[in-house]
Amino acid sequence: MNILAERGVRAIQGEMRRVFDRPTPYALNSLAWVEDLPGPAAAVVWRGSTDPWSRAGQFKGAHEGAYQGYLRAQIGGGPRRQKAGERRLQMRMPGGQTVYLVPTQFAQVDAYGNVTGPRMNKILSDLQALGGAGQGFDGNRRPGKRSRGRRRAEYYFVVWPGQAVRRTPGGRLLPNNLPPAIYQKLDVKGAEVIRPILIFAKKPPVYRQRLDPKAIVAGVVAREMPDVWADRLSKAIRRSA
Repeated sequence: MNILAERGVRAIQGEMRRVFDRPTPYALNSLAWVEDLPGPAAAVVWRGSTDPWSRAGQFKGAHEGAYQGYLRAQIGGGPRRQKAGERRLQMRMPGGQTVYLVPTQFAQVDAYGNVTGPRMNKILSDLQALGGAGQGFDGNRRPGKRSRGRRRAEYYFVVWPGQAVRRTPGGRLLPNNLPPAIYQKLDVKGAEVIRPILIFAKKPPVYRQRLDPKAIVAGVVAREMPDVWADRLSKAIRRSA
């Protein structure tokens, strides 16, 4: 059982690499196996998941909620949940509409295609959506304060869906035809460059099922149980002899 549980985890990780676009180590390591459970049995578990076997509790930690969070739409299909940055930005959204963001070709992403945490924090800070009154800290950039980053003339501003008067944080009036998005403003060799970084999705991104962990583990057991059983039985006989 222990051997098959480990192979089940490896098989799911292999399928993740096949069907996902550059899965992060965080996603790949959100799975584990628990050995020597009563039964006798072993289990494939999501780290942080609620499991009837007490030993599964040892995996609570960094990956808690992985299955119930960002992987749920990939496994069960359907709309994905909001990300933390989207929930923060929604508090600033006129009318309180639900916010879902999609990166553009200009977005700075990591090797896995995701906007990095520090970059997202800088965007939220410029948009006055990072922390604030009553949240224990205020990481928002002050009006008129220059960026401390490498590009001091860089900042982000937002054009909300349905926004009538559109201005940069400096007060400059924007063209009326500028579509709703989060924009980056840069000074490049004395010229002002404005480009969209994140656009607002009109509805939640919907995923089709791309990963079926239970079916993968069942397939491993059906294919490999006879050989694993025969091998372990043979070794047990030799030891007893």
